[in-house]
Amino acid sequence: MDAIGTNLGMLAIAVAALVCAAALVAWARRRDAAAEGASPSALTRGERVVVAIVGGGALVAIPLSVYSLLASAMWFASAPVLRVDDLPLGGSTAPGFLESATAVTGAGYDTAWIEVADLPAGPRWLLWAEAALPMALALVLAVGIASLAFALLRGAPFARTLPVALGGAAIVVVAAGLGTQVFGAIARAEIISSLGPPQLITSHDDGSGVAEGFIFALSLDLSPIGWGLGIALLSAVFAIGTRMQHDTKGLV
Repeated sequence: MDAIGTNLGMLAIAVAALVCAAALVAWARRRDAAAEGASPSALTRGERVVVAIVGGGALVAIPLSVYSLLASAMWFASAPVLRVDDLPLGGSTAPGFLESATAVTGAGYDTAWIEVADLPAGPRWLLWAEAALPMALALVLAVGIASLAFALLRGAPFARTLPVALGGAAIVVVAAGLGTQVFGAIARAEIISSLGPPQLITSHDDGSGVAEGFIFALSLDLSPIGWGLGIALLSAVFAIGTRMQHDTKGLV
């Protein structure tokens, strides 16, 4: 897609988010008017606009995430040539243009990219899973944010479904954060094994030193576990708030 198409797409997304925000503000005003002052909103006008903008953006993100998931699946399934980035490389030598740099005492390449034709179905779907898990995470978070925005505009932020949504989001955060790393490493290992004999493709020591080639590497970033635990704790807070709201309903 060219620059003009990209800019037009971003403009369309921004307009759609503003339209959704305006619709949410109008819906909240009609709801408050229908309440006839029995339960005034706890949000000020400015807070309501901010919540509506955030909720409108989340509503726009939901179909975009679904489209991204489907489009990426079609691409990985049918593309004749796929580019694979971040293939771990071992035994690489220093770049030639650094030979004249006396201050450089060591250099090499950690990763490489290749374009592969006629890739088997297994690595294709593993690569898609690596790309799709963050999209699924964005979809789940967009649904949760939109639900929270609706709850705030209704004047009932401690809805019964919100703790469940947050708990599901916590699980998805951990699964997506770790799964994308694991699927990516397995996909690259499968691609390396499909390129040719291991003694020609992979890094090895033939007695004269380590030869340059691809290697299998998996370095897990465990930060998604921390994010998931934080969201799970937030889910517990909202669950307690929901029970307190139910217990005190009608007392004031």
